[in-house]
Amino acid sequence: MDENKICFIWNVHNENYYQESAMYVDNLVVPDGITIEKVIVSDKNFAKAYNIAMKQSNAKYKVYLYDSLFLLNKNFIVDILNIFENSEVAILGVLGSKVIPTSGVWQDSRNKVGKQYLDNGQKVSLVSFGNIEEEKYIEVKVLDGSILVTQQDIQWREDLFIDKYFFDSAQCIEFVKKGYKVAVVNQKEPWSLFELTENENKVEFDIATNIFLVHYSKDIFPLVSILIPTYNRPEYFKIALESAINQTYRNIEIVIADNSTNEETKKVISSYLEKYDNIRYFNNGGNIGIQSVLNLVTKSSGEYINYLMDDDVFHLEKIRVMMNFFIEYDNIALVTSYRQLIDEKGNFLPDRAATQKIVDNDSIIDGKELGRFILFSTLNVIGEPTTVLMKKETIKGSFGIYLGRQYRALVDIAQWLEAMIEGNVVYLTTALSFFRQHQSQEQKRSYVRLLSANDSFEYLSDSYKSNIFIDTREEYLKLINDWYKGNVNLLKEIENLKKDKEFEELEFEKYLEYIEMAEQIIS
Repeated sequence: MDENKICFIWNVHNENYYQESAMYVDNLVVPDGITIEKVIVSDKNFAKAYNIAMKQSNAKYKVYLYDSLFLLNKNFIVDILNIFENSEVAILGVLGSKVIPTSGVWQDSRNKVGKQYLDNGQKVSLVSFGNIEEEKYIEVKVLDGSILVTQQDIQWREDLFIDKYFFDSAQCIEFVKKGYKVAVVNQKEPWSLFELTENENKVEFDIATNIFLVHYSKDIFPLVSILIPTYNRPEYFKIALESAINQTYRNIEIVIADNSTNEETKKVISSYLEKYDNIRYFNNGGNIGIQSVLNLVTKSSGEYINYLMDDDVFHLEKIRVMMNFFIEYDNIALVTSYRQLIDEKGNFLPDRAATQKIVDNDSIIDGKELGRFILFSTLNVIGEPTTVLMKKETIKGSFGIYLGRQYRALVDIAQWLEAMIEGNVVYLTTALSFFRQHQSQEQKRSYVRLLSANDSFEYLSDSYKSNIFIDTREEYLKLINDWYKGNVNLLKEIENLKKDKEFEELEFEKYLEYIEMAEQIIS
């Protein structure tokens, strides 16, 4: 390619606009030794048009412009050549985003950067996003396609896109896949003015959005593992599984651990395994209890995980909506939402204390403050494992470890407390999961209540000893006193406890020890 040539390429749909745009190019300062070339193409398919133009020029540097894009920076050529001295930077623009939101639409991001004057036919306004502190440019994920400047030729994806939508985002991703950097230039004043000339076509836009997400989600979004432990509930399991399969977030794996004592669930899953290559199934050969839930984390490959208990259901937008907060914000430990209680048939049930909304609007809540609220209210307002999407790295070994201790009953609360040590919580007010209530649930058993009593005493004591969530001894005394009042009556249920097939004398002895310790602490 000719390193001393710059080719300006227009996909022309309006001759008058093109003539004016070309006039601005003619007024640019051209450094000595640099030649200017102009190529005109015309096609509804921008990717196809740019491929045709790219093949017509041997210029190393190419500037792809809409015909209604007007360059105001007379030193444009000098400035881009200065940036392109870094060979790793291969494509530039004036607007873009540092992340790609889960909608796929870069304009939806809160991390947009750049400047441009925009003329909507009635007035000219300044579009300005963020501050670029870097001297020359800031690295981004995607660029706006009104003007794109390259120093490498990579085929535009005319095989995917047939109009003006997403050809620009796709091209940026193609550059990144080749190992190049994508950048928005640092502009003291906007380098360009863009005049909007066409109405948006929602049907074409939606089609292009879907194509973009189907083709590129695995390149641009983290893998999310949906973990489904199941036990002898094939009908509910099928509903849960399909709610995972139908997620609008396109980069997921589904990992299933089957504790069933019969073949019914295995029969249900067989046809899905043949159809979907992102489902992995492990048959435990019988019921191995809570360990099946805990071990699922080690079998997952995702950067993020979300459990789905086999009798619960996901909203189809759950993972997409929640993942967007991890992509857009820093220091998020977990994302949860309001969860809707449902009965055996899927009918909505009234809230109970723990499931009521804790805020009126979607909110980012300080992790320490929410951790304190859970300890003092004794309510799991974050939710059951189905409700929460979290970073896998916050799980220390297996699910349900808090401050080095593995919990047995209140594994979810223990895990949320551990995560909140490190970051904040996003709480969304839309019901993104559905928590089924029925008679066979584990939490209804007396023995599980005993385990829960032991767990809660331990996380209160460990929190106080580690100076996490509990600030003073007075607070600790109040919490232990409340624990004692809420759990001492389990002594009256000893006969029922001993009838449970999983009853362990050691756990009961531990409970008696904690009752005695609580009495000493509060006396």
